[in-house]
Amino acid sequence: MDPLVSIRLSLRWPPDPPTADEDVLVVQGRSGFFLDLRVKRRQVNFAGGLQRQAKAGEGDCEVTWATAGWKEVLAPRPGEDRPRARFTPVIDSRRPASSTRSRNSPPPDTPPDEGSFETLTNGDVLERGEMENPETGKVAQYEEVWRRLPLSQDDGPPRIVIFESVGDEADGKAFVGRVGDYELGMVDGAEGFGVVRRERKEGIWQVVCANGAGRLLPTLDGAQEYAEGDTVQLAGRAWRVIEST
Repeated sequence: MDPLVSIRLSLRWPPDPPTADEDVLVVQGRSGFFLDLRVKRRQVNFAGGLQRQAKAGEGDCEVTWATAGWKEVLAPRPGEDRPRARFTPVIDSRRPASSTRSRNSPPPDTPPDEGSFETLTNGDVLERGEMENPETGKVAQYEEVWRRLPLSQDDGPPRIVIFESVGDEADGKAFVGRVGDYELGMVDGAEGFGVVRRERKEGIWQVVCANGAGRLLPTLDGAQEYAEGDTVQLAGRAWRVIEST
């Protein structure tokens, strides 16, 4: 499938109005493996009592939800032509477990996360489906509006590298994925669930936000060639190459 980098513009739990109080970034490789980081926007006070919502780069990540796992394309529902997909997490910040899981073994009691996609006239994408509402703890209908970003500032195909930690379970389960100019990392370990978000701006990679053990996750070398399926050593631990193009 096509690689992508997307930000979310709004979330709606019908019949409530849409909200935009989270800074959400998703990266996905051609393999269908994705990393989805959602952090709270902070209110910043100014003279005169004015406020605005700060982006993640202005502080540490206050994670509202973070997942890494597999996207599976589904057949359209009968009578519809909108593409559909199912998202199956391998690690989930709402259900931390610090244990190694296979592709087909999501965290226990994971509710379904399935949606259909409609491209709007301005090019944004409306996703409709069902997932757990964290406010109620119940599965509910949702609507999300997404905007795809250019994958890279450079000409030519974007570099895609996705690593999965292997080996010592004491270090927890971790994933790091880079798609073009965007990189997300997540670790579910003994110290809790940690994340990092990095972006390349004007040719320089910068940490946008990070918390916990996510600060120790390695950045991926955009120049080195990796063979898919191989195991490499990086930042003191072993990693399996899920994808490298």
